[in-house]
Amino acid sequence: MDIEKANKAIKDAYICGLGWGLLILIFALPNFVSLDLLGAFVIFGLAFGTYKRSRACAVLMFIG
Repeated sequence: MDIEKANKAIKDAYICGLGWGLLILIFALPNFVSLDLLGAFVIFGLAFGTYKRSRACAVLMFIG
């Protein structure tokens, strides 16, 4: 994989993580379930870690 494809894959991964966290946040707010809110913020943190090119965050987000 060349550097351009890797950068595009990283960008796609953190945008997907932001979307996933936003969906969880939207559905958790009306019910105010604290564990769902915590899960959304964990996903946002993993997406930020992926944006900063952390392999561990990318793998954890992929597994989750």
